[in-house]
Amino acid sequence: MASCEMCGKESTSLRSSTVAGSSMNLCGNCSTMGNMKSGSEKKSHNFTRHSREETDLEVPTNYAQIIQQGINNKKLTPHQVARAVNVKESTLSHYLKSQIKPDVVMARKFESFLGIKLVYEVTKAKVNVEDYKVSQEDNSTENKMADLFANLKK
Repeated sequence: MASCEMCGKESTSLRSSTVAGSSMNLCGNCSTMGNMKSGSEKKSHNFTRHSREETDLEVPTNYAQIIQQGINNKKLTPHQVARAVNVKESTLSHYLKSQIKPDVVMARKFESFLGIKLVYEVTKAKVNVEDYKVSQEDNSTENKMADLFANLKK
């Protein structure tokens, strides 16, 4: 005979239930406190691999001129632009003077409001790991350390 994991009562028929996220074997009285598990339920995890290209998003160095052109083309005031992209006017002024470079999120806001292109994809160069391996025969660092210690003892 097995005992209930909640109250400890001996019972011949225990039910598998979930109580506070834990799976327990409970008697008929205690099983009402949790959710009953059916035997056919099995958790399955499907993992998929996505290949991602090696690209970065960057804002060009002439971002201030591009933003200013967008403002001029739409004939807007700095106050209107600042409110639309949710920044302070002083911050917008810093962007326009090239004192602060906008991050990709902020650049996207400028793009959508002003109808300009500020974010560009830049492909990364793939680095070959073998180019940076240290050969087994190159023990020059170890030899230098040994020489250093030998000279210190003298």
